This record gives sequence, C-alpha cells and structure tokens, in this order.
Amino acid sequence: MGGISREDSLCMVYEIQTDREGFLVRHIGQENGEWKIRISRENALTLGIGTDTYDFYQAYVNRLNNQ
Repeated sequence: MGGISREDSLCMVYEIQTDREGFLVRHIGQENGEWKIRISRENALTLGIGTDTYDFYQAYVNRLNNQ
C-alpha cells in the first residue's frame, strides 16, 4: 500500500514541466513557525526550476519571515 503509482509520477512530471512556479509555490510552508521552501535548491534545479525562479521565491520566503 502507499507508494507512488506510474500515473501519479507522470502527473507530477507533467505538472513540473508545465507550471514550475506553481509547483515551487506549493512547496512553501511553515515549519516551527518559520516559512520555508520544502524543496532544496539542488532538487529544484534537477526538476527544471531555474535559479532565478528559486532565488525569487527564497527572497519572498525570507521577507515573510522578517515581517
């Protein structure tokens, strides 16, 4: 039980390829009262999310935490 089916995996790949920013935004959340991107920069790059996009959202997360 559990695990990721082939269809789920293909859906994830399609989602990443068509909406990289949306995929990244869905991985922003709070941990211990602090906002974080729950995907590493290296993994984001591997998934095709560019450094400019990742850095933009990292700066956004940093601003959220400094309010």
